[in-house]
Amino acid sequence: MHSNALFFERLANQLHDKLCGRFLQFSFSSSKSELFFIFDKEFSLKYQYYKGFSLFQQADFQKLPKKNRLNPFKVIESKKLTSISAHKMNRSFSFDFEDGLSLVFKCYKNNGNVLLYKNNKIVEIFRKKIDKDWHMARDVFVNKTFVPARSKDEFVHLYPFVPKNEWIWKDMKFPMSAEQVKVLYQKIQKRIMHIEQEKYSINMVLSEKEGQSDMLGISTSFARTFISQNEFQQKKNALLQAVKKELKRKRNYLKKIHAQIDLESKQTSYKEIGDILMANLHLDVDEATKKIKLLNFYTGDRIDIKLIKQLSLQKNAEKYYEKGKSQHKKLAFQEKAIVEAKRIIGRLSNEIGELEGVQDFKSLKPYLKEEEMNRKSDAFPFRKRYIDGYDIWIGKNAKNNDLLITKYSHRNDIWLHARGVQGSHVLIKNSSGKNIPKHVLEKAGSLAAFFSKSKNNNLCPVVYTHRKYVRKPKGAPQGLVTVDKEKVILVEPKNEAE
Repeated sequence: MHSNALFFERLANQLHDKLCGRFLQFSFSSSKSELFFIFDKEFSLKYQYYKGFSLFQQADFQKLPKKNRLNPFKVIESKKLTSISAHKMNRSFSFDFEDGLSLVFKCYKNNGNVLLYKNNKIVEIFRKKIDKDWHMARDVFVNKTFVPARSKDEFVHLYPFVPKNEWIWKDMKFPMSAEQVKVLYQKIQKRIMHIEQEKYSINMVLSEKEGQSDMLGISTSFARTFISQNEFQQKKNALLQAVKKELKRKRNYLKKIHAQIDLESKQTSYKEIGDILMANLHLDVDEATKKIKLLNFYTGDRIDIKLIKQLSLQKNAEKYYEKGKSQHKKLAFQEKAIVEAKRIIGRLSNEIGELEGVQDFKSLKPYLKEEEMNRKSDAFPFRKRYIDGYDIWIGKNAKNNDLLITKYSHRNDIWLHARGVQGSHVLIKNSSGKNIPKHVLEKAGSLAAFFSKSKNNNLCPVVYTHRKYVRKPKGAPQGLVTVDKEKVILVEPKNEAE
């Protein structure tokens, strides 16, 4: 009903009674969708195009925007308003000023606009992107004439603005003459209009009772409530979408960890391989041998075991035992990660249920505050990853790489970079100076390779060293450093999500 021709006609008639004969002191726009018309300190009118609707409010003079004021209709300032013309059966009305100036409010859904005419020629429009409005003739906005309707379908087609209230339609008989349509129209215009608010919607409703309605008051109340409800729903939906996205990410992460544990449980562990090698120390194996096939006495199968050349079976077994310790630590980290992920998943699931039940801004406010705090914490300058208990920080560009090295690093951190190509600097945070497990080092190396010019290669050499051996020469270009005591690992470029 708020975008109905009947509504705009009644609003225009009441505005005429209130404003006719006054002078417009000034007008301005503070955004692409709002216009303010100030007649005096007692009365200011706000026009707003919002979500496809033209909304009108009586504005509070003390709360008018003070900044970013533009005046698209300066020519009508200080002009006397001679009349406000309602366009019968048309979703438009006009402010007619002296000197042949006319400001037309075109309230068509999705194409609402304000057009200024001088002597029936268009001179300015508010929403300039609607090109066709530059060519819209003034006589388009005129009173339509009543015409007969032979059937209900034809009546609905000719007069779509007539409400569907039962009391309007119950006594209608077809065919209807033009005079009968006019009488019905006048009958409807005498009815009281009010607002009905539901859970997530607000509507203007026509009562069966006759009487006057404060159309500007109704319009103001409707506009404020309509905008407030839409803003509330928009913020609520955005929060729900963000929480659901995080929930999906955590579920995928949990699924990934379970898949890794399941895969590793089906493979021979490094400790078991060490045991198998120790059980076969009596074998005479050439030191140049890279691989040996032995009986896995845990499963009864024969397996291939990779060997490091120049090392004895016992030394190779010791290497596998060292890997086994890292593998055990990794499993412990994974089990902790599973517990934490399940806790977060439970919290997020509960939060979604709570958010879906929120029905007003007051109840939504705590969630908005939490989201703002999370957003500020997410404004961290670098990419972040978390690998088995270690924080990995990744530079985003040359300037950001310098920031990472000079302001956000500790001398015991491990620094990595794809060798010989442009790419991100990567840090494994390690202020305690403890030894980094090899699998963590390799995953961080994969990240350094992925965020480099070698990301599309099958394998990429990555250099690494302690941060204390990385220096930024004075006057060097952004991102350029010198490195001492570096080592090299060969890794597959991969973006570890967690």
